[in-house]
This record gives sequence, C-alpha cells and structure tokens, in this order.
Amino acid sequence: MKLLPKMAKGLVPILVATCVSAQAQTSSLLASPIGASDTPAQPWRIALLPRQKPPPTRFSIVTLEGQRVLRIEAKASYGNLLHEVSAEHAKAQSLRWSWRVDQAPPSDLRSRQGDDVALKVCALFDWPQARLPFGERTKLATASLIAGEELPTAVLCYVVDPNLPTGTWLANAYTRRIRMLVVQGGEGAVGPAWRDHTRNLHSDFRQAFSDEWKQGDDVPPLLAVLVGGDTDNTSSEGLGYLRQIELLR
Repeated sequence: MKLLPKMAKGLVPILVATCVSAQAQTSSLLASPIGASDTPAQPWRIALLPRQKPPPTRFSIVTLEGQRVLRIEAKASYGNLLHEVSAEHAKAQSLRWSWRVDQAPPSDLRSRQGDDVALKVCALFDWPQARLPFGERTKLATASLIAGEELPTAVLCYVVDPNLPTGTWLANAYTRRIRMLVVQGGEGAVGPAWRDHTRNLHSDFRQAFSDEWKQGDDVPPLLAVLVGGDTDNTSSEGLGYLRQIELLR
C-alpha cells in the first residue's frame, strides 16, 4: 500500500511518541523548549522515524540577536520535537508562537515529492475512529499495527510555504489524517524577521476537518504539540528558529 511509507513518515514517528501516559503528564499547559542547556528542555523530546534512513533534523538552543532561541536545521533530514499534553489541558483552545524561517526547501506540499517544510507547528488530536471514512480507518489501523501503538487520528499543522498563499488549507499528500494551514506564505514568507502567530485550535480544527466534523460535535481532546522541520523528500536544506510557544486555555 503506497500510503504506508507516508503514514510512517507523517503519523508513526510523530504519533507513537505522543501517546499520553500518566507518567508523561506535565503540570503546565506547555513548557518552553528553551532552557539553560544547548539541547531542548524536557519534557520536549525528539521523535524520529522507526529505522529512519534520512539523518535527523537538528534541534538546538542557540543565542540569536542576543536571545536564546530554538534552532531547527534540516539537511535532507526529518525530525520532530514533541510535547505531550495532559488530560487536564486537553481542551486548551489557543496556540501562540513566534518563529522565523531563514531558508525554505523547494517544496510543493500538494505532491509527495515536495512534501517538505522548513518549519511547522502541529497539534495532535484524538478524533474518534468511528468518525473516519472506512478507507482511512483501515489504513490507520494498519499503521497502528506497524507502529505497535494506538495512533492519534487527526493532526493539524501550521506551516510556512513561500510557494503557496497565506490562508491555503490542504491535506497532506500522503494521508488525510494530517491537514495543513499555510499561516505564512507567498513572497516575503521567508527571511530574517520574526513573525508572531496565534491560532484558535477549536475553530481551526473544525475548518480543517470540515468534511468529518458535524455541527454540534465536540472538538476532540488534544494529545500533543509538535515542532518540526524536514527536507528529506527534496534533498534540500531548511533553517528556522522558534523563540516562544504557548498553549492557552
């Protein structure tokens, strides 16, 4: 099944690591990945593909323009940085962050060959499997079997893409379980300037999954927040920075 490699790329690595356990719950909505070390602070952790062949995307804490920030450097690589969300905060409504992208890959998010982003922020939800179309439910069950874990069923990603206009909604080229919104696109999307974004997760989820969500449905629980970057499909490079990320009630 041709979807499965992308299910592994799109879901298995970022979702196996996000199954929320009692041991992994945190007391705050979202801790900062920027601490005293030159590596991301816990409870943020790196998740890669099982038996990953591309090198991992590098996540490091550096000083840029006098402030400590998270650096995301992709060189024909793939990787994600994950923060699990406790059940207590699973209904948090807003996600706010500040980032900049200095270099973007020659991506085309509408195609499998171009499915790369220099920087993305994603929210992972536990959408009831019964609400999924039968075909996608079957594929997800197969991917869960491969992963050896029950996988979350809906992922909403905010991305930077200079090749698509801001406001573009699209499904991942390999799996519709991942929906994307270009929050920073077109000419001027890439460059050494900080951009601040605040998104309402509930309204964005309803729009992203409008083909499945019905009037009166509850937005499913939030399982995790993810920061990532990958350039393995285009064998290119990407460079971005994150200086703040917050999950708000």
